[in-house]
Amino acid sequence: MTDIDPAAVLAYCERATAGPWTRYPNKDVFGGGCVDGPNGKMVTCSDGSDNAIPDADFCAMARTDLPALAREVLQLRRAVDCAIALLRNTDRHPIPRAEEAYRVLMDAKGAMPHA
Repeated sequence: MTDIDPAAVLAYCERATAGPWTRYPNKDVFGGGCVDGPNGKMVTCSDGSDNAIPDADFCAMARTDLPALAREVLQLRRAVDCAIALLRNTDRHPIPRAEEAYRVLMDAKGAMPHA
């Protein structure tokens, strides 16, 4: 798996046309493969291929879901880093440190939308 930089993903998302995006429902226009932004202006359009509608649905979904996934990855990485830091020095008080690390991870999990 490649190393994904969620901060870079968020930067791409922030530079794109604001969302949410929706697939333009008229199948007579480029086979239904056009995507509109919230202002009703076309954001992108396919070439009308057989995959035009699934591609347009994917583009529309990605505008909303991709930034949410990147933020979640950042949140989880922070929680894991915090738990690792807590567990790294368990020589003196291993049980409280492990319990604190567990709480950090469970709090991060509870803060996720579909925990």
